[in-house]
Amino acid sequence: MRLKEKKTEQILAIVGIMIFTLIMIIPFLKAGQLGVHSDWSYHSARVQQIYLNLKRGQFLTYIATDTFSKVGNANFVEGGCKM
Repeated sequence: MRLKEKKTEQILAIVGIMIFTLIMIIPFLKAGQLGVHSDWSYHSARVQQIYLNLKRGQFLTYIATDTFSKVGNANFVEGGCKM
């Protein structure tokens, strides 16, 4: 019986997230505009660099050699140094 309750909770959580997401997206769809926030330029540059790397056949897209002022910065490496 406990497994069934857990599944019900998971389904309700997913449905809740979907409803909340729709509530957030519907105003943008009605206005016909994309909601752009302060970090849009960073994320759009990441997507552009990943696209360019994949287009060149580089499947490990860790280094930004075209975007981010062409400094070759490893902007896509998650985590960081562990001490």
